[in-house]
Amino acid sequence: MVLMKSWQLIIKSINIPAIVKVNDTDYIILDCDYDLENTSSKGLVVKWFFNTNQVVYQWIYGRHPLADEPVAKYIDLTYKASNDPYTEYRAIKLNKPGIDLTGEYTCVISTFADERTANASMIVY
Repeated sequence: MVLMKSWQLIIKSINIPAIVKVNDTDYIILDCDYDLENTSSKGLVVKWFFNTNQVVYQWIYGRHPLADEPVAKYIDLTYKASNDPYTEYRAIKLNKPGIDLTGEYTCVISTFADERTANASMIVY
């Protein structure tokens, strides 16, 4: 009998506020909490998309995160969601959120072996 290891990347939760009122908060956090379980971290990449096809944030394990428009002006690239080196840059901290952040957000967590996605909408008014 051969025992096989279960290799599974899982997204444990996606935490995005559904509704945000401008000037009610200094920042908001969009968090995509995942667990590599037994999956290799080789090729680990975290991407956040805005309204389906715009990559607005990318973190490749071992490198600094990058941001792109239209969300880049809000993103704090120094924010760390955890002290775990494999999940530290999984989340986006958006400073002084504006109404132009209203939309659908999708996080994509991928490795060479697996890929998972999760999404949620946020309204900023």
